[in-house]
Amino acid sequence: MYKLKTNWYIERSKRQNANFSHQEKDLFALILDGKLDDLGDAIGDHRRLTLEEFGKNLIDAIRKSAVKVDAWVADAKAQSLSKKEFVARMMKRSKEADADTILAKHVSLVLSAFDLADGVGSFKMLCAHVRTNCSTATKLAQVRDSLCGGVSIKL
Repeated sequence: MYKLKTNWYIERSKRQNANFSHQEKDLFALILDGKLDDLGDAIGDHRRLTLEEFGKNLIDAIRKSAVKVDAWVADAKAQSLSKKEFVARMMKRSKEADADTILAKHVSLVLSAFDLADGVGSFKMLCAHVRTNCSTATKLAQVRDSLCGGVSIKL
């Protein structure tokens, strides 16, 4: 695919870049909204490469969380657990002290995944949840650690 950028688009990008924030919450939103290209050339090659690498790491981390959620759901469905039994299992898991505990604390998200037909839906659901919760630094810290594998960036 090719993109043709008009002068209007380039000028628009320059205006957006003048207001560009380097706050981590804004960088998460930029990646999850798929708007990295909108920055144009104003951020420079080094920062663009850094952001692209960060974006790849962020998406990979969310995908890993989605794979865990999908495995939990598949296991529950293979055992013919009801939704209620699945919630009880997840509540118990959320109190355990292991690497998956932080992710398991998002019981409502995992429960929503129980109703999805495939792993693609849970990935999109987790991306949307992270995007919704990166509006403040505090919320971002919570989802970064629980759903995004702790990935962070500083420009």
